[in-house]
Amino acid sequence: MPRHTDPMPLARRLAPLYRAAATAGVTAAALVVGVGGFSVATSSALAEAPGDRFSLADLLGGAQGEVSASGDVDPAAARAAGQDEADRSSRADVGAGLPTTSAEAQAWIDEVPQLEAMLARVAAAEAEAARVAAEVEAARVAAEVEAARVAAEVEAARVAAEEQAREEAERLAEEAERQAEEAAEKQAAQTQAASRGPVDPGSNRALGQSLMLARGFSADQWSCLDNLWQKESGWNHQADNPSSSAFGIPQALPGSKMGSAGADWQTNPATQITWGLGYIEGRYGTPCAAWSHSRANNWY
Repeated sequence: MPRHTDPMPLARRLAPLYRAAATAGVTAAALVVGVGGFSVATSSALAEAPGDRFSLADLLGGAQGEVSASGDVDPAAARAAGQDEADRSSRADVGAGLPTTSAEAQAWIDEVPQLEAMLARVAAAEAEAARVAAEVEAARVAAEVEAARVAAEVEAARVAAEEQAREEAERLAEEAERQAEEAAEKQAAQTQAASRGPVDPGSNRALGQSLMLARGFSADQWSCLDNLWQKESGWNHQADNPSSSAFGIPQALPGSKMGSAGADWQTNPATQITWGLGYIEGRYGTPCAAWSHSRANNWY
């Protein structure tokens, strides 16, 4: 039995030897060990191996002998080289623990496969560690990319929310301004309409007020309608504008448009008012909106 039965010390000692042999292009089983006057060859391929030589004293931490990857080793030369190496060393334990018989040397050779397996497991563990490290790095990069994407989405949502809030605030401000203007228009219209006095029963004004309420407009729209058609025609169903051919109470242009409300559009104020209310509703929504447009543009 060899003196080194613990594989780990053996692994530590032979690891440099194994790497050196691999560098030389031969396997561990193709080594010749010359120790204590013995030489053990384990492969006939040694004769074709390169002539690189590795000192056991350097590779194994101090030993008498040599390891060679060639088949022409002289045992006597190996012993002499080992002795010279020992003489040069100042340590008292040079060669301690190394084999001194061919049987022990052969036992060391026999343990090389175990060392190779152990080194293979180490290499596999290193490869697995590298794989795990690569996966961790990939996960880190992916997490950074995802974090950047989420941050971009959050920023985009924030900008969109701010823009929506700004637009809503502007809309509300415009609506409030419109309502204020409409209220002012209504007040002015009421004042202006009141200056003309109460509506005479049987008049075109009275008919217009009645038809407006019947169509569904609120009572507060009356002053706007009254002002609008007072301005356009003075509520005269025979009003004719010679420069534009506008005709009737609503001043339809041309007057024949009112034929859609009745064939008697030229003589019947009810037909003219009915058409005019439909026109206002379809284009402006309310008489007050039509009156506001007329005041701003002098037409509706």
